[in-house]
Amino acid sequence: LLDIGAGDGTFAKAASDAGYQVFATELAGPAAERLCKQSGIVVEVGDFSSETFSEVKFDIIILWHVLEHLLS
Repeated sequence: LLDIGAGDGTFAKAASDAGYQVFATELAGPAAERLCKQSGIVVEVGDFSSETFSEVKFDIIILWHVLEHLLS
C-alpha cells in the first residue's frame, strides 16, 4: 500500500497494524517527522516523484486530500 501525502501517519499506521506492507510519502515538516517515527513504515520525505518507488509495485495507492495541492 502506498499512502501519498500521509500526513501524521494515522492511516498508514492503521494499515500497517492491519497487516499491509506500507510505504508513505510526506512533505518535509512536523507531519513528516511524526510519520517517520512510526515503526515499520518506509517514508519518503519531500516532493513525490514517479521515480520515488519505481522499483515497487502497489496493489493500493491512497491520495486523500492530495490532488488539490499538486501543481498543474
